[in-house]
Amino acid sequence: LRDASSKAIYGSQASNGVIQIVTTGGTGQPSIKYTGRFSLQQPHKEIRAEMDGEKFMEKIEHSDITQSRTEESGYLERNPNWAETTNFKTNHEIRQFELGNTYDWYDRITTDNPYTVSHNVSVSNSTEKSNYFGSFGYTEQQGHLKDEFYERINGRFNFSSRLTEWFELDFQSFLTVSEWGPQTYSLNDRFIEPFATPYDEEGELVQRPYGNPINPLIQAEADVEDKRFNLSANITGNVFLPVKGLKYQMRFGNNYETDQLNYFGSHGNSFTGLGYKRHRSYYTMSLDNILSYSRLFNDMHQVDVTLLYGIEKREHDLTRAEGANFANDVLGFNRLQAA
Repeated sequence: LRDASSKAIYGSQASNGVIQIVTTGGTGQPSIKYTGRFSLQQPHKEIRAEMDGEKFMEKIEHSDITQSRTEESGYLERNPNWAETTNFKTNHEIRQFELGNTYDWYDRITTDNPYTVSHNVSVSNSTEKSNYFGSFGYTEQQGHLKDEFYERINGRFNFSSRLTEWFELDFQSFLTVSEWGPQTYSLNDRFIEPFATPYDEEGELVQRPYGNPINPLIQAEADVEDKRFNLSANITGNVFLPVKGLKYQMRFGNNYETDQLNYFGSHGNSFTGLGYKRHRSYYTMSLDNILSYSRLFNDMHQVDVTLLYGIEKREHDLTRAEGANFANDVLGFNRLQAA
């Protein structure tokens, strides 16, 4: 529906758009369906950094040609004063170069052929006066980076019935509970140069292997929870009054959402520990009372009258607690008072 007059009878939210769906009565036999899907994903084209030590250094030499070659030779002859390790940012990189140690960051933090799997079971039935639909689903998806994932449980229940000759009831609801991966890795981490190995010769993680950025493998040790909840329900009642063409409709809709983000990283705040807990909630409610009258007189005079009274309510709440410089980080974000 596009014009304002036709939308008016659908309440205060009609300006967002209205889609009309008309269904017919069924056989009265329940229908049970299951749908399952499994798929694999792969980048259309992988752009990888050079992980072979010799080839990487060759590229470094070519990219620094104004310094690695002499100007007198037209930048054809090598500059004897140019050191291969000139562009390294840390002593750790120089040491690994001297030892010939390299590391493939791309393979370490990416997922080969990440998958998506989903299951859905539904039950439905329809008769001349009533119909219902219920479903339950589960979805799991891996991301391109190893700490990217998404998991969701969802449910839906719809019911509509003409309970009497003068009263119709419609109920629609859905629920979703989801969890997201920590996503501590950055896409740029795939291209860290090969001599910036995450471990030293003793097998210990290096705090900053290639300059100021913190070792991505240390950041990935952070404890992260990202959980979300959404519940929505809508009720519509139609009352056909004892005056021909006169109808009263009540629509009540509400939606409740929460998201909980908890984080603790021992590397935060200069490796003294940083943690926080954030809770956010939203609640929206709308109530529409619609009285409409539609009548055709003498097959030539059409009278349409619509009266609408609507209420909307919106609430938003945000709470965040943070701590840094932990004396004891055993319980992480569950004991912020230890900061």
